[in-house]
Amino acid sequence: MASPRDPVSSASESASTTTRSEAAAAAAAAMDDSENVPPFIKGPASLLSTDARLAKADEIVTRNSRWAGGLGLIPVPVVDIIAVTGFQLKMLRELTAFYGEDYQEEWGKRWIAALIGGFTPSTIGLSVASWVKAVPLVGFTASLLAMPAFSYASTYAVGKVFTRHFEEGGTLLTLDPKKSASLYAQMFKEGTSRRQART
Repeated sequence: MASPRDPVSSASESASTTTRSEAAAAAAAAMDDSENVPPFIKGPASLLSTDARLAKADEIVTRNSRWAGGLGLIPVPVVDIIAVTGFQLKMLRELTAFYGEDYQEEWGKRWIAALIGGFTPSTIGLSVASWVKAVPLVGFTASLLAMPAFSYASTYAVGKVFTRHFEEGGTLLTLDPKKSASLYAQMFKEGTSRRQART
């Protein structure tokens, strides 16, 4: 005579089976979505659906923007800008790797300088916020309010410009800073708002 099954074990097995089924369904859906990825999307990005791909790119941009904002607190003028630029290049290197593009630091420096340099409020803000640290007593306090915000927003804007560029089939060498100027300005404002929402 067969022994009755433990109802707790049966429920656990049923839940486990349901979880595996849901996971399999989600994986299948993701695979179906990935089959619709444009052929110019390469690297790890090509294995993800559009939503998952953009979420990952946003995670890269946001994480590096937060670091750049923190580096804006460095009390030495110019050194802070160099440090922030370093994280912007790191972000760009991560994005190119994610999208399967070749990374060349010299081109990265060129495009970052062109994007930020073409946006007057960002350029003036970074320079003034950095050099005001040299003013005795009030300098660091004033820069404490300005430099992190500019560093975060400019890094965020650069990352979003390149994300859009790669999503549209561009490469590191084909960016047109002039055509990207309006998007940079828009993303700079969005980055400012996002940082304010976090503070």
